[in-house]
Amino acid sequence: MLLLLLAAAVVAAGTVYVVHRIQVARNAGLLASLAREKREAGKNLEALGLYARYLSYNPRDAAAQAEFAELVVDRAERAEATNDERRFAYNALETAVRKNPDNGKLRRRLAEWMLRFGRFGDALSELNVLWEQAVAAAPQADEAERPDPASLALLRAYALNGQGEYRAAARSEEHTSEL
Repeated sequence: MLLLLLAAAVVAAGTVYVVHRIQVARNAGLLASLAREKREAGKNLEALGLYARYLSYNPRDAAAQAEFAELVVDRAERAEATNDERRFAYNALETAVRKNPDNGKLRRRLAEWMLRFGRFGDALSELNVLWEQAVAAAPQADEAERPDPASLALLRAYALNGQGEYRAAARSEEHTSEL
């Protein structure tokens, strides 16, 4: 009798666990949908909270992480943003790029933020990856998707200058013909 009661308790606990996981997954999906609706409606602060809650349930969602990072960075670029908001935006961008390695727009934004924070070597690494991705995609990419070679060269020159590599910074524009 005790064994039967123990087996029933294990089955009940397993059922509760599975049902709970299903409900959390369903509700998390609703949070993401609602966050996107709020973002489209221009209610970015509400969207930020919803994305944060959604990502706490589903941290592997790369698209949501990218959307969240864009909102956080937009907020941190305001004149009245605090240093904590800017640091948080930087970290959100790093996470988003890690989860979306082929997203050139995010990678470029991260490189720009790295330059702002004086992380010239890291920015140069990101810009080099961005450059390699752009060169590889150049034949297939349409004109609107292709990054502007001159602006990439300028960012690269700024990063090299920050590292004290003045001659390399001056020659940075030489590679723009690859795109």
